[in-house]
Amino acid sequence: MRLDHRGFTIVEMLFVLAITLVLASFGFLFHTPHVSDEDEIHLISNTFSQARLQACAMKQKQHVTCKGDDLYVSNTSGETHITLNKGYRFLTDHDFYYNNKGHIRRPKTIQLKSPNDQIYDFVFQLGSGTFYVQSEGDDIN
Repeated sequence: MRLDHRGFTIVEMLFVLAITLVLASFGFLFHTPHVSDEDEIHLISNTFSQARLQACAMKQKQHVTCKGDDLYVSNTSGETHITLNKGYRFLTDHDFYYNNKGHIRRPKTIQLKSPNDQIYDFVFQLGSGTFYVQSEGDDIN
């Protein structure tokens, strides 16, 4: 009686599966989604603008905190937390609020550093709460 051994043994299949998993994990490890500077700036700008509009509409102070790669907006109703995309971070911590008219008390400049070491300035106007964004002297918004 002759036994025909066709196919692979379980050990051979596990070995091939292990190699495949190791190679796939390297692919996932080094693959990071790319977010453009413009998209990240729009996210932050929209968050600041929304906080200002909510302060006016709800007649309620909106507290804004920029710290590391986090952006918080809070009021008596709750808090919104945004984590910036990988590689983006605020260079210094900032804490301010929009009053019930959407104004801020002092002018300020918040700096954002991108993954490619580009610096963006969010420049807030005295009193009004409006702001613009610039990079290396160029106005973005």
